[in-house]
Amino acid sequence: MMTTVSWVRPDQLGDYTAHGLGSGGQGRVYAVPSPPGRFQGEYLAYKEYLPALAYDADVLHDMVVLRDLLSPSDRALLDNRLTWPCAMVYTGRPPERLPPSRNAGMRVVGFLMPRVAPSYELHSASLSEVKLQALEFLLNDDGYAARIGLDVGDPPSGWRCCSIWPAPWTGCTTTRSRWATCHRRTSCSPWPARPSAC
Repeated sequence: MMTTVSWVRPDQLGDYTAHGLGSGGQGRVYAVPSPPGRFQGEYLAYKEYLPALAYDADVLHDMVVLRDLLSPSDRALLDNRLTWPCAMVYTGRPPERLPPSRNAGMRVVGFLMPRVAPSYELHSASLSEVKLQALEFLLNDDGYAARIGLDVGDPPSGWRCCSIWPAPWTGCTTTRSRWATCHRRTSCSPWPARPSAC
């Protein structure tokens, strides 16, 4: 099966630098305000590698190819669970041959990937950038969570708390354990409507 990898330049992504989402040891991630070509209308992010970072552009290319070789249902399964690379971002001369390392005058500077759904993003004036509503926020006290606008209220109706800590059941009034350990009733082992610790 033949696959065509999408290649885009940073200048095709709109004013992405005004839409920072985060940074880390490999680079910086931006929201893509104007996805180009076949990606128009998609909710994408651009991971821009740090200039001094050593990485293998050929391996990144293989990751993009792998996604394109999947069946539509397998690709949907992957896209719903991971932010897998879907296009290569380059500077310099357009690529003419594979693998990417065989293109003199062209440099891979990052990749496009599906962006995490908006319902998982935390937008707060107290934070310097958009953050994922990740588990580590629950390791802080309730005051911190309230200051950054993270709702750590009671679990929705029909949910129960299942502990991941040493005790078999966690008290449902322990705020930081609520969301980290709550699951739909059907996924928990049978237990009393209110654990004795509540």
